[in-house]
Formats: sequence, C-alpha cells, structure tokens
Amino acid sequence: MKLRVVLLSVLMGLFVFIGSFAQTADAVKTDIPFDFYVGTHKMTAGTYLITLDALTHRVSIKGVNTNDTDSAMGIPTNCEPETGTPGVHFDHVGSDHFLKGVTTSAAGSVDFTVDKAEQQVTGIPAETLQARLTH
Repeated sequence: MKLRVVLLSVLMGLFVFIGSFAQTADAVKTDIPFDFYVGTHKMTAGTYLITLDALTHRVSIKGVNTNDTDSAMGIPTNCEPETGTPGVHFDHVGSDHFLKGVTTSAAGSVDFTVDKAEQQVTGIPAETLQARLTH
C-alpha cells in the first residue's frame, strides 16, 4: 500500500513537471510570401510554423510544405502574454528580408539582432545598414 502511494505521488509529480514544460512554448502559423533569412540561412517563401519557447527564448521555424527548418535564440522584449496579434516581423534591406522578431499570444515576444547577418548577406557596411533602417 505504501509503495503504491509513493509510486502514485512520483507519477503525479512527473506529469506536472512534463506539463509545465509543454505549456512554455507557443506557436504561430503564418504564410510568408517572400524568401527570408534567419541569420544567414535563407528560407524560401511558404507557410511556416514558428514556435517560441518562453523559457529559453529559442524560436524554431519549420516549413509546413517544405523541408526548411531553422532555429535561433531571441532577445526577450516581452515575457508576458500578448494582447495583440501574434506574428513575425522582418527587416527589409534591398530585396532581402531578415527575421527581426516573433510575437506569440502566450509566450511573449523576442527580437533578433540581425545587423551582422544583414551585413554578411548584403555586403553593405553596418553603418550604412543602420542609416537605411532608421530613415
């Protein structure tokens, strides 16, 4: 009897522990009509499932109809649940788009520092990029 109670307690604790991790991520499904970069990795236009883990600030990007996948660590801008519309945000430099941020309804928001990736991909010096993005 005592063993059964201990086993049941351990199993309940395990389910609560696993459940807490399952609830830390939130996903956004979105159609992106243009090719874009996650860092220096180019992703093709299409439908993507973008998952944000609130604990690690890692964003996972997986193509729904393609084999494109990537992940990146974001900088949290808001760790509270959002009241606005979930979505993705891009920097646009020339004809290139760079993933700049992700907002979800439950996991908050993260941004990405994309200056180095933009400079590597476009070949435009960082100072010129900053001037273009701020004007």
